[in-house]
Amino acid sequence: KNSRKNIWLVIMAACLSLSGVASFFIYKYLRQKHVIASQKANLLKQKLLLSQMNPHFIFNSLNAIQSYIFGQNGMQASIYLSQFAQLMRMILDFSRKDYISLESELEFLKLYMELQQLRIEHKFTYTLVTDEHEEPESVMVPPMLAQPFIENAIEHGFFQRKGKGHIIVSIKREGHFLRYSIEDNGIGLESSKKLKEQNAKHESLAIKITNERLKTLYSIHNGRPAINMTDKAVLDNTTSGVRVTFKIPYKELSSTYDQSNHH
Repeated sequence: KNSRKNIWLVIMAACLSLSGVASFFIYKYLRQKHVIASQKANLLKQKLLLSQMNPHFIFNSLNAIQSYIFGQNGMQASIYLSQFAQLMRMILDFSRKDYISLESELEFLKLYMELQQLRIEHKFTYTLVTDEHEEPESVMVPPMLAQPFIENAIEHGFFQRKGKGHIIVSIKREGHFLRYSIEDNGIGLESSKKLKEQNAKHESLAIKITNERLKTLYSIHNGRPAINMTDKAVLDNTTSGVRVTFKIPYKELSSTYDQSNHH
């Protein structure tokens, strides 16, 4: 009996030892995975900043403001210059953060599109759509996810379009996710293909970084991101333009407050 007891004790001790070793290596693996994800996120932040500081946009915005100054419209020039400075400050601030409030994101998008309207002489209008029952100050999102697709619509979708363009940016909750939709009435995917090839360098960088950011974000949640780009004319030949949709995990202020204020 004693020998059987000893055997069972040895087996239990061996099992506990193996369990301890396995737990250690699992912990080490998860910690290493977290460190790698954190390093990748920091690298993406640097890339994000570079992609947002588009020299073409900055130069043309300042030129547009200058035209107001030379046109003796100092008051309007002052307003736009203040908005431009605010946008640059937001970009620098957001590029250091993992999450910002949806309220701040909407403010950024509004400011960005207003300056784009100034730059191309109000050749488009825009609509921002959110859930009425959601509190945007309490919903947390990665900064500037929609901006590259809005820029793409403005630079390529409206370039050869006759008449005024329109962009609809919708950010709404769908269960455990937040669904983004960026829709324009521009010339569409096929028609703008040549224009995109001519200016592919910046566009591919900004959208590629957004893809990488979504992949990193989803890897933490063990999911797979999907950016869907649809040519609206394929679905209905009486319409034109592009619709871009993607989802991110839904987050509230309570679960991300510390992270958003320490990054």
